[in-house]
Amino acid sequence: MNIEIITIEDLRNFRQELLTTIKELLKVDDSDPKWLKAKEVKNLLSVSDNTLRQLRIEGKLTRVRVGRSYYYDKQQVLNLFTERRSND
Repeated sequence: MNIEIITIEDLRNFRQELLTTIKELLKVDDSDPKWLKAKEVKNLLSVSDNTLRQLRIEGKLTRVRVGRSYYYDKQQVLNLFTERRSND
């Protein structure tokens, strides 16, 4: 059986490496958000509140509630935008 002794300095180094790795993984690029608020979706699609509601009812858009706000998946909105433009 091979026994290794871990020092406090080893633990500190490991902690620092772990924190650095976690920070890298959690980096968020705010310049290109993944989620859009309803107002942003309405502006992008040029639709009213009622049309946005109808798109949800028809299952063309889904939303996620975070706290008191609703967010729409940006990629889903862009796909719908492309689909609506090709139909025009």
